[in-house]
Amino acid sequence: MKPCKLERHLNSKHKALANKPLAYFERLLSEMKSENVEMKKLTTTEKYHLSASYLSALQTSKTKKRLQLVKS
Repeated sequence: MKPCKLERHLNSKHKALANKPLAYFERLLSEMKSENVEMKKLTTTEKYHLSASYLSALQTSKTKKRLQLVKS
């Protein structure tokens, strides 16, 4: 976004943040980036977990039988 449009947006839509120093916004950006990295670590699955899941589903579909859960 162009700086003049960004400044206009900040002053018109976020008046409470317009007087904050630049360091405030840089800190918010770094926090968002670190949260993004942490979320990516939590949500990605390892390749071997994915392949094991695929192979078990393939085996089940080849036998054409559903796995029955034991109710206790």
